[in-house]
Amino acid sequence: MNRLPLSHRTLRPPIASPEAGASGLPRPTGETLLRWSLVPLGLAIAGAVALWPNVWTLGLAGIACVWAAVRSPLVFVILTIWTFVAPTVYVFEIGSFGVAPYVLFESLAIVGLVAQGIQRKAKLVSPPGVVYLVVFAVLTSLSALISSNAVNAVSLLVRLWLAWIMVFLVLMVVPNQRQFRNLLAVLVFQALVVVGVSVVSSLSNLDVPSFPSLLFLHFQKNDYATYLSFAAALALIAMTTEHSSVWYKGAGVALLILVGISWPLTYSRSGLMSLAAMLIALALLHRTARVIRSFGVALLVAAVAWVFLPSEVKTLSTRAFQSLLTFNDRERDSFAQTYEDRIILDWAAVDSIAEKPLLGLGLGEWQQVSPVQVSVWDLKRQEVVSVGAAVHNRYLLIAAESGIFALLAYGGFLVALIRLALQTRKGTDQHMRLALNALLACTMGFLVSNLAVSGTLWEWNLLAVLAAAVHVAQPDATAFPARSWRPRVVTARPG
Repeated sequence: MNRLPLSHRTLRPPIASPEAGASGLPRPTGETLLRWSLVPLGLAIAGAVALWPNVWTLGLAGIACVWAAVRSPLVFVILTIWTFVAPTVYVFEIGSFGVAPYVLFESLAIVGLVAQGIQRKAKLVSPPGVVYLVVFAVLTSLSALISSNAVNAVSLLVRLWLAWIMVFLVLMVVPNQRQFRNLLAVLVFQALVVVGVSVVSSLSNLDVPSFPSLLFLHFQKNDYATYLSFAAALALIAMTTEHSSVWYKGAGVALLILVGISWPLTYSRSGLMSLAAMLIALALLHRTARVIRSFGVALLVAAVAWVFLPSEVKTLSTRAFQSLLTFNDRERDSFAQTYEDRIILDWAAVDSIAEKPLLGLGLGEWQQVSPVQVSVWDLKRQEVVSVGAAVHNRYLLIAAESGIFALLAYGGFLVALIRLALQTRKGTDQHMRLALNALLACTMGFLVSNLAVSGTLWEWNLLAVLAAAVHVAQPDATAFPARSWRPRVVTARPG
């Protein structure tokens, strides 16, 4: 090929974008400056409300929050996820109930996304198995109507609807893989804070029977122990991801160390089952040298943590592990008694399902008919009260309170989501395959722990993150049905 001499070539300078400055580098856009300005503005308004709580400052805070939510609903979805770990920490009290921070943040996120949907800036993305999810939500809501305590049932139902809506909110604010990686980084940071606070508070309150006292016992220990499998999966993602920063890998190692210290502090058997199922599932799904090395690091961390733990912690956690292997142990202690009580509760739930299979007893009604009574700390009354023990089996509890069709719908949603995740991971890149495999693994751990707990606090957040991973890993963004908020205008064909 003949090339023109240099004198005949036209050398054109690169075309600078309108957003580039004199140096040719991109200069901050108005949207970027706006996002950075939200932090000091929010701190200033929060300070004004704290120092001078009156109608004017509260009104100004409300207007500013709505404006910020319309501009950046992702921020409020993240704040909802961060504050979901403490659902009973109230910012406002209304009678015998209260409004938790996550309720306010999620409401603002919904307002922001609806406003963006009206402007065609956001689309409603349906998760796989959405029909099963809707049927489950409807049947659960109907079971609340037959509850004898309507106030408690409605309060519980509001929290459930907010949890279900989170699945759609996370899908809407995570439209691509870059946003999904940012979400994982945010979740790693949250797990560092949550597990770190738990370890510190547990080691300083070893005489409390139900440690860890995370956020003053607002996180039940079985819920927290199941959350540890999710935290361990996040740590393995951060450690094993290629081309990630040193800080991200270091955060993963630090989180894994905290998880290794944290489970013995919970001595939760359901948490141990969840962790074991998660690690086994990940080893089967992601058979790579990096994961094997990460498992070696995890075993080393667990061994070192075990050496330095207090002796009373070792005794309790060892007994918890032994109780999983020897059901008919002659040693009579709280672990054996708890196991017997749960067997009684499970059989009572089976009898209840046989008597009322369609809509069950009613949402939240099991505690009224439970054959086992337990003493719990009432956060509102600040005293110990006696209540009916919940069925420590998520599947039996759903069927007992909302009917077997609600349980089938719940299972249908899980199967649809997991099935599509298994199919999607085969045709995606290495980073997304690792994320999908790790999230699938901790979902498997969560499903196993459901056999021994009545429910986990982070259930729907975990499923929302898994659905978002499946969505962004698809070849195109329309793999799930994406619906615009405005109806399409269809022109009639000439007949």
